[in-house]
Amino acid sequence: MVYYIASRFHLPRRFWDYIYLSQVTQDTCIADATEHWRRHKGQCNGAMYWQFNDCWGVCSWSSLDYYGNYKALQYGARRFNAPLSVSVEDSKDRFDVYVLNDLNARQTVTVEYELFDFVTGTLEKEKKKLLLPPSMRWRILFFSYPLSLYILILSIFLYIINVSDTSVFYQNHFFISNSYF
Repeated sequence: MVYYIASRFHLPRRFWDYIYLSQVTQDTCIADATEHWRRHKGQCNGAMYWQFNDCWGVCSWSSLDYYGNYKALQYGARRFNAPLSVSVEDSKDRFDVYVLNDLNARQTVTVEYELFDFVTGTLEKEKKKLLLPPSMRWRILFFSYPLSLYILILSIFLYIINVSDTSVFYQNHFFISNSYF
């Protein structure tokens, strides 16, 4: 677990910070894997995390602790398994943004994104209205990494368009760190 914490964050000095970051890291690792499998529908048509609970107090990949309390992963599973969601696939030189529709009906959605860095602020912002086919993943945009940027933040909001109201259905923030540069 320390390896995965160190690959995402500075190592904490206090024990309680390790506990917190182990929860966050567990959620992001399982979310990354699950979203990857969901983006490759047809090659992989399902994902399941197998260790639901612990039979004794231990550092593990379970989503419930020994006492039956939810860990961050249990809350995160609702987000990364949402039938209508946004997913980012990143590599050394680019990242692709996908909308995943696992529902059996077409969906009219609006996707709003903002690319931001801490030096210059908002670099790019756009809103797109889409009609998503049923049970489909769709790449909606991609970015190449500008080498001059230090840390990028991609904020994505997915709205479901209803006749009665427009509400934020899915929201996520993706941090692209300088480890790629």
